[in-house]
Amino acid sequence: MDLNWPRKNEQLFKTETDFENNACLMSSSFAQYGEHYKEAADALITSAINRNIYVDRAVYPAVFMYRQYLELTLKDIIWRTRRIEHDGQGFPKIHSLDCLWSEAKRLLQQHYGAECPKEVEYVGQCIAEFHTYDPNSTAFRYPYDARSGSILAGLARINVRHLMETMGRIGNFLSCIASDIAERLDWCAEMERDMASECRP
Repeated sequence: MDLNWPRKNEQLFKTETDFENNACLMSSSFAQYGEHYKEAADALITSAINRNIYVDRAVYPAVFMYRQYLELTLKDIIWRTRRIEHDGQGFPKIHSLDCLWSEAKRLLQQHYGAECPKEVEYVGQCIAEFHTYDPNSTAFRYPYDARSGSILAGLARINVRHLMETMGRIGNFLSCIASDIAERLDWCAEMERDMASECRP
């Protein structure tokens, strides 16, 4: 068998003449970065549904990418809402979806008050389920954990079509929330600039 092995002076990151395959690395927000992971997970699962890749092989990287999407989106919501509410700075430097969601939910309820969407509770149920099986962002990246052994004990099968559809609904909701918070933050920043200019002698 003629194997295509690495060549002399091999290089990973470079541009080529087939420009349509040259990916542009652009500055992105946490939410935008997260969207890239979700789109990649959707594409992988769609490929599995179409039998272009074995579903058993697609599930681990797809679920990890969905989890990464949730983590980045929640961190984006947290730091922006904290700025609007003048309630802390930045975002928690952790991977726990449970803790991130708890803070994001608190801030959203504080910001929206009585107008906080009821769907917040529905999203919370799914994030709690995700956290149960993957509390530290390791369950779908490694076959076992050094401390607790098998990570996914008790979870034998995942319907990837159902997962993608559910994540689609969650993604639609979180995308709307993240966009609304970003717009409100921009508006607050603009108001602060206007007030500062009016106060200048």
